Amino acid sequence: MRKELDNIKTYINKYQQGYGIVYPEAHVIRLYEKFLKFEMGIDRAEGQRILDFGCGSGTHLEYFLSKGFDVYGIDVIPQAIEQAQKKIPTHKQNLVCIKPGEDISVIFETKFDIIFANQSLYYLSNTDLENTLAQFETILNPNGIVYFTMMGTQCSYYDFSTEVDDMDGLRKVVLDGRLNETSYIGFVHNEEELIKKFQKFKPYFIGYYDCSDRDGSTFHHQFLGLKYG
Repeated sequence: MRKELDNIKTYINKYQQGYGIVYPEAHVIRLYEKFLKFEMGIDRAEGQRILDFGCGSGTHLEYFLSKGFDVYGIDVIPQAIEQAQKKIPTHKQNLVCIKPGEDISVIFETKFDIIFANQSLYYLSNTDLENTLAQFETILNPNGIVYFTMMGTQCSYYDFSTEVDDMDGLRKVVLDGRLNETSYIGFVHNEEELIKKFQKFKPYFIGYYDCSDRDGSTFHHQFLGLKYG
């Protein structure tokens, strides 16, 4: 419970200080334009349902809504969901604040064509991640699509992390200076570990994105996959 409370406290503080992206990130635009639209043929006329796990203030859901998707989102931060509901009032009922570890398979009375988890799954312990992926599998339609990102050990956050007993795969990350925060993160070492972690789903594309600045690398692995069967 300590890890969940510390992670939530960190993000509550962030949102109180105005945290939240304003525009969709480049790798998310590429996900839609190159993979979903061009390679998979999913266009704005089809109205597929997409669930954003860890939707934050709803910027990416707003982007997917503009592309014709029926959007749903969940997050553990109340302030984030409040912002998302204001940003997408037409889908306010589809944006839900959940408790850590809550069974997401019973939240919505529908199944999804796409599950999108951008920069959120690495806050889950190994056990919680496995449970969450099983729930994803349950609520995903046949031939459904998943998109996950995981923080790699190449990311500068790893340099500020330490191993802590009984954290079930999470490392304690303490950042000073501008960020000044404490969180618990599960890092991925390489593509092989990434594929193994998400073995419930068939890999379609494996990649990464990174931006190096004064604070160091922001390296994240990308996993685009399909539901088996």
